[in-house]
Amino acid sequence: MYLISVYFDRTATKRMQTLIEQIAAASGNHYMTEKQVPPHLTLSAIDARRWIY
Repeated sequence: MYLISVYFDRTATKRMQTLIEQIAAASGNHYMTEKQVPPHLTLSAIDARRWIY
């Protein structure tokens, strides 16, 4: 699988990380904070499978 993702500068990352932590605390969903997933946008996900003839 190929992913095209966009990451942010330090200032934007810090702001979004704060929001992610607040949302995690309010919702109980701590996946992104526990797995240390950085804030990003995935623009495309392409599943490229090899065909065997």
